[in-house]
Amino acid sequence: WNEEWERNFMPVQVEDFCMVRAPFHPAEPGIAFDLVIQPKMSFGTGHHATTQLMIGAMRTLPVKDAIVLDLGTGTGLLAILAEKMGAGNVLAIDNDQWSLQNARENMEMNNCGRIVLQYGEGMPPGRSFGIILANINRNVLLNQLPSMSQQLQKGGVLVISGLLEGDLSVIRQKANVTELIENKVFTKGGWVAIEYLKR
Repeated sequence: WNEEWERNFMPVQVEDFCMVRAPFHPAEPGIAFDLVIQPKMSFGTGHHATTQLMIGAMRTLPVKDAIVLDLGTGTGLLAILAEKMGAGNVLAIDNDQWSLQNARENMEMNNCGRIVLQYGEGMPPGRSFGIILANINRNVLLNQLPSMSQQLQKGGVLVISGLLEGDLSVIRQKANVTELIENKVFTKGGWVAIEYLKR
């Protein structure tokens, strides 16, 4: 099944900003960021609407020299994009060993040198970040929002996805009791990503 899926893996392009392709696809000219992802079964190959929403949201983020966290990194795609966009350093966390192994391969394939990859179930204690990216699921996001708010630097940006449009109200209720201010909402095919600023 996995071999069949790899054979049918098509590149994903988000405007002229980013292309996610397998090693067996040629690069496209005129794309700002070219990401090579070995298609294994980790989440985050760029095909899911939430991954595309996260990539689109990253286009306007102040990534240059920022300390970035990619929580639930999957294939490592968002962490790799953050490094290519000039992040000072990137911490990529996942609780799945298979994903971590795949992310490590993908980071090597993209010649990344400023990403630290580690196993973890949630926010790493005692750290603060200028940008937090979390494409996970509603329950984990609800659980982690207070910690994300606390560990986001003043003026920092949090982008979350893995949410359906019907999840918006419960996420907003939780965010209301934090220091997070909703800045933008992105939607695609019933899925949603939210960008927050730290007040």
